[in-house]
Amino acid sequence: MATTATKIWKLIMVVVLASVGIMAQGALRTVNVLGRPFYLYEVKKGDTMYGLAHDYGWDRSTLSSWNPGELSPLHKGSVIYYPCGSDVPPAAEQPSAGVSSDNVGKEIFYTVKKGDTLFGVSRRYNVSVKAIMRHNPGVSEKNFQAGAKIKIPESGTGVERVMETVTEDRLTGFEPYKVRKEDTWASIAANHGIPVDVLKDANKGTELKKNVWVGIPLIRKVEVTREVARLDPREESSEGISAIYDDTHGVADDGMPAIRLAVVTDETSSRKDREFLRGVLLALDNIRNSGIKVDLKVIDGSHNPEGALDELAGFRPTLMISSAEKDMPLWLGEFARDNHVNLVNTLDVYNEDYLDNPYIVQLITPPAMFNTSIATWVKDNYPGYTLVFTGEEDANDAMAKSLQEVWDPMSVRSRTLDDLRNKPLAQNGKYLIYSYPTAKNDVSEFLGVVAEATAKEPLAEVKVIGRPNWIVYDGTLGEKFGENSVIVPARFFMDSRSSDVSRYTAEYREMFNNAVPGTFPAYSGVGYDVVTYFVKGLSQSNGDINGLGLSDNMLQSDYELKRPDNWSGLLNNVVYMVRYLPGNLVDKTVVR
Repeated sequence: MATTATKIWKLIMVVVLASVGIMAQGALRTVNVLGRPFYLYEVKKGDTMYGLAHDYGWDRSTLSSWNPGELSPLHKGSVIYYPCGSDVPPAAEQPSAGVSSDNVGKEIFYTVKKGDTLFGVSRRYNVSVKAIMRHNPGVSEKNFQAGAKIKIPESGTGVERVMETVTEDRLTGFEPYKVRKEDTWASIAANHGIPVDVLKDANKGTELKKNVWVGIPLIRKVEVTREVARLDPREESSEGISAIYDDTHGVADDGMPAIRLAVVTDETSSRKDREFLRGVLLALDNIRNSGIKVDLKVIDGSHNPEGALDELAGFRPTLMISSAEKDMPLWLGEFARDNHVNLVNTLDVYNEDYLDNPYIVQLITPPAMFNTSIATWVKDNYPGYTLVFTGEEDANDAMAKSLQEVWDPMSVRSRTLDDLRNKPLAQNGKYLIYSYPTAKNDVSEFLGVVAEATAKEPLAEVKVIGRPNWIVYDGTLGEKFGENSVIVPARFFMDSRSSDVSRYTAEYREMFNNAVPGTFPAYSGVGYDVVTYFVKGLSQSNGDINGLGLSDNMLQSDYELKRPDNWSGLLNNVVYMVRYLPGNLVDKTVVR
């Protein structure tokens, strides 16, 4: 029994002593010196090195090696240092403080904070400035501001590492020093040949006054051979970072060199692509006398992706244009990303690769954005109007749903054609009438009924909102549209009444001995507009696609490119409201 009790008592004492050590360490100050944490202990009367090692569970040789100036008996008030969580003596190899990074093996997103610089963020995450710009083509020194969100690539991206012999400061220990009346932090640091900030770090929380003991970090210079990052010297200045931006985006210093334009078709022999290419050739014919040099290569991407990729690699394009109307090839987007070449998606409205591929330009405004932009514009421009839906409801009509979402429910009505015929409009009423039908004969009948209702109550204000596909009836129902104040939302509109379109159709006939085919959209017009906008724009911006502004005098579409995010591609969010006026006149309003 006595033996058992003795064992229990010894076990209790071990636990108590261990607890005392843990509690004691918890009460210690901690300081960080040259990137390494230490416990800092202020000596009490009667303390010894042996006793401190015992009480705190420290290794005696490690304690002695870090505090070589401390002799027994210890001076009351002196300071003792011990490395946190480590028994490594100072003589052992100490790796220099590296870049603290949490993007190892993955991409992360970072929100720019006040005071951040591109260089500072790149060093923090161990990537190059150029790598940040590659992953975020929308980023430059000019817009690198607090609140902006950027994508940080995987640690090490763009950083060249080489073996070099470097000289670095090595912390070897601490010695005690008793402060004199005339001492300052700066004078103590100078007298001991150490940086003042390192001295202050080692004595954090200590008030400097006469007879107080402070710890002096012992530092020696050592030469070590290790792998280090070789920085691009341009990264450390604003001018240099601007040069990196130009290099990343292919911006020319002294005029734009020849643009190597690759047009990748669905199938070169198809009617759509044939017309698209005719528009491309017409645009280049108009550009050739402007001094802009363009090398053109047409690639049929429909049959052999490997062959098309080989052609692209050999041609080394500076700009690519895809004519795919749907399912733009995935391999084409990957080529754009891998080779940092901008790819213009001209016709595939449902492609969403631009959201995470910074080298894709989405020219067709996505359906949800299109509908929201139009609905908001209508609401803002027709306040106080009653929104009237007519005809058999189409559950798939996203435009109608967007209008309903923004309109006051108390001002929304549903009417049949018979209602419009038989129930008079309110005197001085204001109506926006939306028709579900899309077939040409149904649209014509609907407009006739609206005209009758308006004639019965001439003081009522009546506007008709047409569905986007009504634009195809411009040639046959244009006069009826004008008589009924029709407004039609559209992504494409080639107004045959304009002088620009008249000139284009004449040039088309002269070059190809044929009239412009009546397709929607006019594929030749798409090719013409895209090449005119991008070739001229890139020439004026010396190759910087971020420098392209709002298009001017396009035949069928207008463009204004913006990035939804710094790491995404460019998106064109320009759409139209085409307003038909009496006298066969048209007003095309840009909505964005």
